[in-house]
Amino acid sequence: MKFGPGFAFTFFYYFVTATAIATLITAKGAHVALDSGMPQRIGLVLGLIAGVVGGYCNQTLSFSIVSTQPTRQTQQLKTLLEEMDYNLVETIDLDSDSDEQPSPKTVLCYQRPGWRSLFSGKVFLCAGQKDVTVATRRLQLQRIQHQLDQAE
Repeated sequence: MKFGPGFAFTFFYYFVTATAIATLITAKGAHVALDSGMPQRIGLVLGLIAGVVGGYCNQTLSFSIVSTQPTRQTQQLKTLLEEMDYNLVETIDLDSDSDEQPSPKTVLCYQRPGWRSLFSGKVFLCAGQKDVTVATRRLQLQRIQHQLDQAE
């Protein structure tokens, strides 16, 4: 199951936005005309930097934990997310993509309250019959994996 945008879309978003903003600020701040080409070159360089950093840090990644007791793993992840100040905001019931063995899956959506949600994004837990998948931004995913490793 695919959650959120990957590197390419995230890179493109940050690149275009930063390039446009940096070009306009450079043109206005340095009092240079846009047709001179200098604001665009500076905007492209800053856009490229913002695209790479934004794409790396904010792309959505996931990992799965295969377990004979996915309910126990899900409960452990719920507790961990509550400790990290995430609150359950939505529950979605899905059917499996597989035609061989239709199994119900539940996706739990967690988010931090208030302004903190702008910087950390949402965390998705997808609980299946034999596995639990966690999907979120790269930096949050690394933090969750680190916390899970410390708990074991």
